[in-house]
Amino acid sequence: MHHVLADIGDEQSLEQSLSTFSSHISRIASILQNADAQGLVLLDELGAGTDPTEGAALGRAILDGLDKIGCRAMVTTHLGDLKTYAFHNERAENGAVEFDVETLRPTYRLHIGQFGMSNALRIARRLKLPRELLSRARKYLRRRQRRAPELIRLQQLREEAEKAHAEALKAQHEAERQREEFAQKAAELEREAQEAAALREARARLKPKDRVQVPRFGKEGQVVRVDLKRGVVVVSVGLGQWEVPLDEVFPVTS
Repeated sequence: MHHVLADIGDEQSLEQSLSTFSSHISRIASILQNADAQGLVLLDELGAGTDPTEGAALGRAILDGLDKIGCRAMVTTHLGDLKTYAFHNERAENGAVEFDVETLRPTYRLHIGQFGMSNALRIARRLKLPRELLSRARKYLRRRQRRAPELIRLQQLREEAEKAHAEALKAQHEAERQREEFAQKAAELEREAQEAAALREARARLKPKDRVQVPRFGKEGQVVRVDLKRGVVVVSVGLGQWEVPLDEVFPVTS
């Protein structure tokens, strides 16, 4: 990495008349001007500090800009519409950090391929927000969720596609392993066949006084006579001469 460019934290300024949103956008504009394919960009709460719909749309455009630059980027957001960006860009990946609603603390477990849920209502209940307000919030949420099944289905489809891709890669690796194993066995059989052919030719060329190894005697002997029709060879070993099947002697090369 050549450099790291980051927009993290709340930098609103009364002196410079900058809101949180304006501060974020100012830094992001500078990041987009200086980022390159060798850099790392860190953006915290992209799209925050303004209308969620406009914030998500602007956030998507910024992600497109980073994608065009080709740099690596890690981006956090609580905007649901922005969390679906990875569904439509194969170079992007969602990640969610697990949160324990009971203790109101993160577990620091990272789940790749999933977008996180904000758990705002459950946290609000733990923090004793009035029940009637929570009930009303759930009604508003249900209305919005009626329009969200497509997003849920998109996530399911992506998870299924990733699983299928992983299984396909596993099958491909197994096929490659079997292909390599088959190639090795074929090469070994070819080598053995060539060695057997060479040995047959050497035995067929045997003539008197050639030296041969005779495993049944554990000694080296000398050819006395060869009878190719009967497939035998008379070998002088020690003080005697012995008739041995031709395929039981091994020519000794000098």
